[in-house]
Amino acid sequence: MGAAARILLLPEEGKRRDEQIRVRNRFIDLLKAGPFPVVLNGPGIEERHPGNANIQFVGIDARLLLMALQPKISASMGSACASGIPEPSYVLRAIGLSGDEANASIRFSVGYDTVEQDVVDAVEIIFEALGHISHDLSLEMAV
Repeated sequence: MGAAARILLLPEEGKRRDEQIRVRNRFIDLLKAGPFPVVLNGPGIEERHPGNANIQFVGIDARLLLMALQPKISASMGSACASGIPEPSYVLRAIGLSGDEANASIRFSVGYDTVEQDVVDAVEIIFEALGHISHDLSLEMAV
């Protein structure tokens, strides 16, 4: 753990972390600017892990969205320590989200190798999937 801490203090790691934050923020900004209501869960931009974006897609069942995103985008409803469990993050409930809000939330991660075009492409895929889901929900409500 000490070796990892020393590596993170290297000047080049700071530059990589800053770029990771920039790309993550671009992802969040693109989602917020889109036609679907979204909420950034958790702490503010300056207080969160550089690679974390936990997004609530208001009124959408996150399980449906995750299925629609596969295999193009990997993401999770659960916390990183509970990946593989298809349940909403217990952390989201602990910070005060309702069951519906937690069930509408997905955790996305960006890494050091994620570039801006990756997040632009991801947002396009997400919006396409949301469009299909919203259309299907409209049809169900009309019946």
